[in-house]
Amino acid sequence: MRKKRIKKEFIEGELQYSLLLSLYKNSRKPIKALAREFGASNHLIKKVIEDLEQKYSIEYILDVDFEKLGFAESRLITIKFEKAPNSEVLKEMILGDIFVQDAYIASGDFDLLLFVSGLSSKDFRSWQYNFRIKVSDYSPIIKFSAVNFFTMGFFPIRNELIDESTVLSEQEKRLLKLLNSNSKIKIKDLIIQGKTTQMKVLYFLKKMREQGIIRKFSALTQNPDKRIFLAFGYTLTLSKTHDILWKEFARKLEIDKKSTINDYSIITDTNGYYDNFDICAFKDTTVLNEKGPDILASLWGKEKPKIEKAILLDKIIGKWPFHLEEYKESQQS
Repeated sequence: MRKKRIKKEFIEGELQYSLLLSLYKNSRKPIKALAREFGASNHLIKKVIEDLEQKYSIEYILDVDFEKLGFAESRLITIKFEKAPNSEVLKEMILGDIFVQDAYIASGDFDLLLFVSGLSSKDFRSWQYNFRIKVSDYSPIIKFSAVNFFTMGFFPIRNELIDESTVLSEQEKRLLKLLNSNSKIKIKDLIIQGKTTQMKVLYFLKKMREQGIIRKFSALTQNPDKRIFLAFGYTLTLSKTHDILWKEFARKLEIDKKSTINDYSIITDTNGYYDNFDICAFKDTTVLNEKGPDILASLWGKEKPKIEKAILLDKIIGKWPFHLEEYKESQQS
């Protein structure tokens, strides 16, 4: 009786969260390898993953390096309208734009959040000019920030932008798009749908990893077990001790990793209007107050953080960037 209860607890607790973490880090890890790793049967691992896929609406995608695909720096853009257009108008403005990888309707200090990639500095000047004209009827205040690097998480790329890459052959683009649509796709299906050979597929996979174009075969949840989706950017008045403060912040983040990793999906170092930009998913207002942007006031108090935040209400295009749950509540401290 005792043994059966422990097994059930393991399946519903540790095993589920370990599998979610494994899928996030490497979605192509074989069922057999996972079964050996966790001392379970192939059938059990397959069944638990199928249940998790349904519960979390898991999307199997790629974490790619935009710059190594030949694209210039990506940008995060927030827009506040004097009178916000309805969602249908926003969709009409954005859906056909291949450079907008993700667009989210928000409520708060900004009404729209965009992640834009694939534009050179010169092309971006033209793009932002045309975009400003497009939304001019709504008196927008638009703030641009270039993405330097991701401390945590990533935004997936759209297949439409992969087609614009100048460093890939047409066959490589076809294979990369297949993987981006399903990062778990089997080799035999890559061969058939990619209209190529096994040798070329294996060479392609090796090349993409060695060149760092594919950073991770990954997965994101489109239905996280949380209901407050918050995005916020902040600016700092840099002091002479900024490097010391940053090290303290990084140490604090590492110490609190188990209690924050399930809440912070994106932590981005940016350059422009914002110094940093984060996207989070909180279970309730209590957790938001404990781990949300207000904690920056104490962590970065000496540099007077100015924070702009908004609740994300819906996505217009792209995917939610929420990583899979990595720790269960009983493990948090």
